[in-house]
This record gives sequence, C-alpha cells and structure tokens, in this order.
Amino acid sequence: MNDSTIIRDAVTPTDVNINTSVITPTDRVRWGPIIAGLFAALSLLALLSVLGVAVGLSAYDPGDDARRFGVGAGFWGAISMIVAFFFGGWLTARSAALRGTHNGLLNGALVWAVAIPLMAYILAAGAARMADTAANTANAAANVADKTGNQDQVDRVAKLSTGNRDTVSSSSSNPDNNQQPAARAPQVSDQDKEHAARTGSKAAWGTLISMLLGLGAAAAGGAAGARDRHDGSHNRKRESEYVPAA
Repeated sequence: MNDSTIIRDAVTPTDVNINTSVITPTDRVRWGPIIAGLFAALSLLALLSVLGVAVGLSAYDPGDDARRFGVGAGFWGAISMIVAFFFGGWLTARSAALRGTHNGLLNGALVWAVAIPLMAYILAAGAARMADTAANTANAAANVADKTGNQDQVDRVAKLSTGNRDTVSSSSSNPDNNQQPAARAPQVSDQDKEHAARTGSKAAWGTLISMLLGLGAAAAGGAAGARDRHDGSHNRKRESEYVPAA
C-alpha cells in the first residue's frame, strides 16, 4: 500500500510533457481531394440526369406539350448541377488537410473549375463522334446512289444490244426525262432568323446561369465542409490531458 501510494504521488499531471510538431502544408490547393470531389460530383450529376430522364419518359404522354417537358428538363438539369457540385465541394473540403473556411471555399471552387473543361471536352468529343457518324452515313448513301446510276447505264446498254433502240433514243431525245429538277435552297425569312436568334440567346443565357449556379454551389459546399481551425488544437489538447489513476 505504501509503495503504490508513493508512485501515485510522484506522477502528477505537471510531470507529463508531450512534444507535438504540426506540419502545415505550404500550398492551399490540395489536388487529391479536388480530384476526389470532381469524380464524386460528376458521378452524382450522371445519376441525377439518368433519374430525370427516367421520370420524364415515364410521365410523358403522346398528347403532352413538348415545350413543357423542355422547361422541366432545364430546371432539373440546373437542380442536378447545384446538388452535384455542392456535394463535390463539400467532399473536397472535408477530406482536405487544410482547415479554415477560406481554404475549403477555394478547393471547392476548383472542383467546378476542373469539371467545366472536362465536361466541354467530353461534349466536344461526342459531337465529333456524331459528325463522323453522319459523314459516314452520307458517304454510304452517295455510294448507293452511284451504284444506282451505274445500273441505269447498264440497263440502257442492254436495251441497245437487244434492239430496243427506239425506246432508248426516245428517252434520250426527250430533254424533260434527262433533266432533273434543280434543288432549290430553302428560303429563310427574317422572322425565322429572329426566332433562331432568340432561341439561341435563351439557350446561351440558361447555360451561363447554370454554370454560375454550379460555381456557387461548389464554393458553398467547400465552405460548408471546411473544418474549423480550432478543431485540431482542441482535439490535441483533449488527447494530451492526463487522467490520474484513482
């Protein structure tokens, strides 16, 4: 009893010294969490987009107005972008080693800054792929037309060889049969041009607003997910507290 009492009295909280070294990152941009938040945002955006398409096609009836579904698709796209980039920014700030609201806001905004060029590249690649497919289809149609014209020439030679020269000569002498009607270029009125310009303007402004909402959502998510600067010091202080034995 006496030995244990002496040891308990000798060890006091003031005799415990804990040396801690805190390594603070020199750069405020943390690319690991940014990439993680980027893929999380894109995955959630794809999930919400597929959900919107599934709901829209399930609720569509042949007699419904297509314009109403277009407006609904635009609103759903904006909401999906806000939710996805908010989650990406929040995850980036939450998983980063840096603390503070400003650091979280910066890294969250960079999720949007990296996602926009990546999405533009994906859309451009998809558009180029569609253009190549359309060009291949047009070339195939032209080849079929050439083969059809060659077959007509073969038929005319066969008729000449069999003695049906009157039919061939009458068809060749009649200029109306040989001349194809000239293709007329479609005339675009000023009203159509104005309508196209108005539609393009609405699409451009809608895209700009959606992009700005995505930037704001990513920054807000980063600010919301940022850990306070005092959390780490408070946890280290609590872990270093000495609890004497009873």
